[in-house]
Amino acid sequence: MSTIPWLLYTYAWMPYPRRISIYLREKNIPESLIRIIDCCDPATEGMLREENLPAKPAGSLPILAIPNHGGADGHSDKGYTYIRQSVAIIKYIDEHCDQGILGFPKSEYSMTGESAIERARIAEICALADDCLTGWNSVRTFGSAAGALKDPAASRQMMTWVKRSLQTIEQWWNDRDMQLLRTGGVGQVNLGDILLFQFLQFTKEDYGVDMTKGTNTVIKDAYDREILDDYPKLAEFYEAFGGRDSAILDGDRGDMAPESASKVMKTWWEGSLAESAALPV
Repeated sequence: MSTIPWLLYTYAWMPYPRRISIYLREKNIPESLIRIIDCCDPATEGMLREENLPAKPAGSLPILAIPNHGGADGHSDKGYTYIRQSVAIIKYIDEHCDQGILGFPKSEYSMTGESAIERARIAEICALADDCLTGWNSVRTFGSAAGALKDPAASRQMMTWVKRSLQTIEQWWNDRDMQLLRTGGVGQVNLGDILLFQFLQFTKEDYGVDMTKGTNTVIKDAYDREILDDYPKLAEFYEAFGGRDSAILDGDRGDMAPESASKVMKTWWEGSLAESAALPV
């Protein structure tokens, strides 16, 4: 086992790095194994240079740097191999936990599923959660002051696609017992749970939009079909997972957006969220 920890370059409150923060806390992985490098502070890179550790690699965050695994694959530099993209990073770490190697805490269960059907079900939720987060980028780009284009009608249209994914999860989870997710419960948290919770928390806390609250009326979906705009299982899921220690926002760890950014993100153009289940909280 290397005495040099893995390095996780991150910007903690942003959506993709936040996924990894929740995962690391769920698994109780200490910074002696994975050191968090907050790249929002310019002084960070100087600190790393003083300790003879590499500055942030090229690319968007998060980035995991693994020491002593260098190679000629185009993803390594000075003895570090880099893994990019949040889900790839989580899965890589989780394989080490499943095997209990290199000092990582041995998993009590697999976050990606014990059987082929479990892995398929979790992969389904992961895909839909990714769709939600990708779609949200268009919603906020056209509909809020955080975006580059002002087009409330386009924002409303893109919201229907986000809600389409949420409606699918709502229907699939009709029989799921959320009690098992609550703090102290004996239930399992999987990768799909982490990705979905992060999306719901991000939109509510940073953009002031609660995606678990519908209008409880019949609306038109992305294909112009009538659906009931109601998400009781998603609301139950969010409340249950939100009580877990891993889900609590910690300002000291950089989990919350700066006030200047938060103000911009919570500024929505008139009509952007009209006829939507999600209204500013």
